[in-house]
Amino acid sequence: MFDLVVIASTTDPIRKRIQEIGSDFGYSIGQFESPETFMDDEMAIKAGFIVCSTTQVKNKNEFAGMAQVIRQFATEAFLVMVVDSKMSPEDAQFLKKSGANLILLEIDAINSAKIDLIASQKIKYKYLPVKVSEFSANTLVSCDIFHLMPLNKKYLKIVNKNSVVSGEKLAKLSTVNEIYIRKDDVKQFETYLKDNHDETAQGAASRCRSQLLNLTVTYIELILMILDQSEFTSYSLGKELYEKCQKMAGELLTSLGSVPDPWDIINNTSIGDFGSIERGPAIAAYAGLLSLNSQIGDPAETMVAALLMDVGLLDIEPKIVRKLRNSQKNLFSDDERTDYRNHPTTSIFRILGRKLPVTDKIKQTILGSHESYDGQGFPHGWRTDKILEESMLVQLAQAIDSRSLIKMGQARPNINSVRKLIVENELSNRSKFSLDFIQKVRPFLAPK
Repeated sequence: MFDLVVIASTTDPIRKRIQEIGSDFGYSIGQFESPETFMDDEMAIKAGFIVCSTTQVKNKNEFAGMAQVIRQFATEAFLVMVVDSKMSPEDAQFLKKSGANLILLEIDAINSAKIDLIASQKIKYKYLPVKVSEFSANTLVSCDIFHLMPLNKKYLKIVNKNSVVSGEKLAKLSTVNEIYIRKDDVKQFETYLKDNHDETAQGAASRCRSQLLNLTVTYIELILMILDQSEFTSYSLGKELYEKCQKMAGELLTSLGSVPDPWDIINNTSIGDFGSIERGPAIAAYAGLLSLNSQIGDPAETMVAALLMDVGLLDIEPKIVRKLRNSQKNLFSDDERTDYRNHPTTSIFRILGRKLPVTDKIKQTILGSHESYDGQGFPHGWRTDKILEESMLVQLAQAIDSRSLIKMGQARPNINSVRKLIVENELSNRSKFSLDFIQKVRPFLAPK
């Protein structure tokens, strides 16, 4: 089975773009000239992610028919339709009803990192980590359970949904500590926890992790909505998802404040290697926790700013994102460096373009999220008197997450060791943060 299928002519630049993504991330790709050739391939119709280009189809009335044919044979796939110009709301709505999950402009598909993120979420990161201890012996589980094999980067199903998990099975799994569920099964997992309610501290931690998983799923829905060309007039949907994320962030923060070791809970979130945009929920949780403890700013507003501060990264060119992913900022050309440094401003444009009801404090926090005490930050080179402490918080939270990120094939970083390094390096270097800020956060960051 293919990881990704592209339906486009051999001369269509979309096909070349998908080939590049396959090479960057190691995806297996099926390539087809038309929906008709696609539907005859048994491997292709089982793919979970399909990109269909309409840019060389002259008759726009055929777009919906193409989507319908693909959807008829690939009933479960996530289908992205690429169009060459803006569509009317009516045409876009009809294309969605015909089977498209998301609509992208050709210029966005080729010249931005949007499709890279969509692919990473629909191919690589269909799974979320949960603790073995969150399952009780001899209970009926309502979702499939998987084991991650890091060396070959595969997820092996070990328990089928709607089956009873035995105590013997859980005992064997206890050596791996973490197992995985599909991202689409988060609500079923939450129901399982409610049905098997645990009043202990361990039960509280389980519910806290479940809230973080739910925030992650809703956050990605919000990001995909922001990217979707068909939703450019659907401000009500954006507002609904935004307010849902805002509410979940507040509930998560309350739960984090009630468990003995919230740092470890945040650290055990989804694997990610696309970039910081998909790490938003973890960064937001760290920022909210630090805000709550240090009494800097409003914790809920700080979390929302952390969720949205890097949305602008999705508008920069794929080659820039590739260098970011490979830790090659030193290889940026002057133009690439300028584009990268402008991404906080682009984030604001994206947010305002969707009319998300963010406060002025959130906007200002995002604009200052990459500025430095010494004036060497970006995009404006502000000095400390203009940088909000909330901006310093989200920047610090991003540094914590970056150091503690779980990566395929590597040992898990110890969160306490990461915190110690942050105190020794980030907070000892006075170029980034003000002394007053450092004094406020250090007591709550240094491991006890």
